[in-house]
Amino acid sequence: MEIILTVLITLGVCAICYAFFGVVRLERKINEVDDLRMELIDHDVEFKRIIEDSIRERTEVQDDIYRKLDEQKKDYIDRVNGVISSTDRRFDKAWYSWKNKGSLTIED
Repeated sequence: MEIILTVLITLGVCAICYAFFGVVRLERKINEVDDLRMELIDHDVEFKRIIEDSIRERTEVQDDIYRKLDEQKKDYIDRVNGVISSTDRRFDKAWYSWKNKGSLTIED
């Protein structure tokens, strides 16, 4: 009986030690998972920052392109208006010259 009791106590102590070491290993794994979770959160924040920076840069480039296009459009419109204005002046001079003199001579 004493032997059975000793074996049972030994088995109980072994089971308690095994459970204790299992809890310690589980705690280590929980700490590793928490560390990994924190790394993922850090990477998520970094990815969001990178995405926001690239969106901001893309918006700046897009605005710059639109601004340059507007400037070129205005420049081309001014050039066309200048050519039209010059052509109108020349036509008016020719018309005035033809109306007054009866001949068509264009002078700059």
